[in-house]
Amino acid sequence: MAMEVFLIAAMTLDGYIGRSETDRSFDWTTPEDKAEYVAKIKQAQHLVLGAKTLKTVQKFPLGTVCHVYTRQPLDFKTEGLSSAASYLPTNAAPEVLVAELVAQGVSQLAVCGGASIYQQFLAAGVVTKIYLTVEPILFGSGIKLFGAATAGKKLQLVSSRQLNDSGSLWLEYSIEN
Repeated sequence: MAMEVFLIAAMTLDGYIGRSETDRSFDWTTPEDKAEYVAKIKQAQHLVLGAKTLKTVQKFPLGTVCHVYTRQPLDFKTEGLSSAASYLPTNAAPEVLVAELVAQGVSQLAVCGGASIYQQFLAAGVVTKIYLTVEPILFGSGIKLFGAATAGKKLQLVSSRQLNDSGSLWLEYSIEN
């Protein structure tokens, strides 16, 4: 069974996903982006995110399974986190986690950040699609979505559409792995 592993992110027109590690994209993205994001993660039900990114999320759809990357999985604490989701701490290589989830029958996995997690999953060659909202805002500096580890990846635009009158774009790419 093949699994769709998709990266989902919002970035500024100049390529940033946040001003700092604690910046929440929901604070600067449009309502239309938020609606697309929530719909996609509800569909996937299984999410991958880093422990720092998890701290910036206030709630999850009921039944969400969060695979949380942390250097110390045995010391991971769930106090203060949304009770709508379950949390599975890990430090497994992306290809190992994906293989485990395929064996469990998971059909979709949403890679939800932060930058290090995005780049690790792209570099490992396990991401099959990218869903990207480009917001018409410029930060000038901050946390970049893509880095050197992802250089050379070939993408194919599958679809694009404007989300609103302000010019937010929703882009879907497939990845040649």
